[in-house]
Amino acid sequence: MKFRRSGFFLVEGRVQEAKDQIERLEQVQNSFDALQAFYWNKFVGNYYHMELSEFTKALRFYQEAESIMDKLDLLDDEKADLLYVISILHSKLVNDLSALEYANKALSIFRNSYKFVRCAQCHIILGISYRRLHMLEEAIKQYNLAKHLGEITDNNDVIQLTNHNLGYLHSRAGNSIEAIEFYKTAFNLKNVPLNYKLTTVTSLIREYIITKEFTEAETYIVKAEQIMDENSIGSKLVKLEIKVFKAILSEDHHQYEDLITNHLIPYLLDQEDKVYIIIYSNMIAAHYEDIKKYKNAAYYYKLASKSYEDLLKI
Repeated sequence: MKFRRSGFFLVEGRVQEAKDQIERLEQVQNSFDALQAFYWNKFVGNYYHMELSEFTKALRFYQEAESIMDKLDLLDDEKADLLYVISILHSKLVNDLSALEYANKALSIFRNSYKFVRCAQCHIILGISYRRLHMLEEAIKQYNLAKHLGEITDNNDVIQLTNHNLGYLHSRAGNSIEAIEFYKTAFNLKNVPLNYKLTTVTSLIREYIITKEFTEAETYIVKAEQIMDENSIGSKLVKLEIKVFKAILSEDHHQYEDLITNHLIPYLLDQEDKVYIIIYSNMIAAHYEDIKKYKNAAYYYKLASKSYEDLLKI
């Protein structure tokens, strides 16, 4: 099936070929039967999700596939996979109640078919949602369930993600010592995707900067740059964060201000990444307050506050 070929291109990282295939199929989509329409919407959703990070657009395609799903004779695991990716999108868009709903639906199906790794992935989404809803005990319970399933299936990806999220939970609660330990455990795990490591190491560096452990922060900046240089990877966000951290450590206030105000925050606004907008708006606002640029500080505190209010409305 041509839709499966599009999916293969995405898995193989052959983005242009996937795009070309999608553009060809787009011309005949009105002739698709229900099964073809299901795969069409799922794979186009995957394209916008995985390659373009256009989460709102991806979600629309996934939801269209979901509306067709129950009319088709699909395997339960295939239904659960779609429900799971919808839960991921809701989580990325900070629609936490919807993320809980879809993760629980997927979990129920994966549990019945004894797909323990997929169950663990659902528990991680549940943990993230409960943390954001300030239900910290329930969040820790979900993360520990995921970690246990990762350990019994010897799946380091799951164990790494769980430790990272436990680190983030403690970081947001102001427990830097615990956060650092979980981040270090996550970073030091072997045989996990390097992009996972980069996400974790930026969080670890940020935590060291918060605790003014600048030598440790510098050590992990070197490790992050080594991963990026040796493997030619690193998202725009990670690269910008590393530049910001280096400016902080070198006490280059002009570059620090320029990077955050003219590059990082505009990028985050474009991506509608409200969580990171809050983090970096508060960071630069505190800096401006320290150097008595109160008008600038007020602007970024206001931006952080508005982003937080937007999160609460979702």
